[in-house]
Amino acid sequence: LLRNFVVAPIVEEIVFRSCMVPLLLPHLGPHWTIFVCPLFFGVAHIHHMFDHLRSGSMTVAQALFNILLQTCYTSLFGMFSAHLFLRTGHVISAIIAHTLCNILGLPDIFDIPQHRHPILVGGAYILGFGSFLYLLTSTIFYPL
Repeated sequence: LLRNFVVAPIVEEIVFRSCMVPLLLPHLGPHWTIFVCPLFFGVAHIHHMFDHLRSGSMTVAQALFNILLQTCYTSLFGMFSAHLFLRTGHVISAIIAHTLCNILGLPDIFDIPQHRHPILVGGAYILGFGSFLYLLTSTIFYPL
């Protein structure tokens, strides 16, 4: 728990946001930095595939699919985190987002149809995602 919810968010955000972003920014500009830096972050999680294979918890095909999915969503989260770091200028915002992401995990959207209130839950997902996109692109709190 300590590793996933405290140590990893702090160390990964310091390394991948507060160290790498300032190195890439002068050479790539903000848009390419937001795109390129997270690729390193995503690739840094590939070691999980070897953990699954070594423990025998997954076949090679399962481990490859799992790591492909994990690399995609860690890269997407890394883009959000880099954007957040550039918009706020503070690594603490990225650390808090990373911690919350690790606590909440990926939303299980495939279970919505089986939920007691699928319309309410589906609507909440849509409203939450829309609000997230609005706040992500809005200049209300942090002008560009």
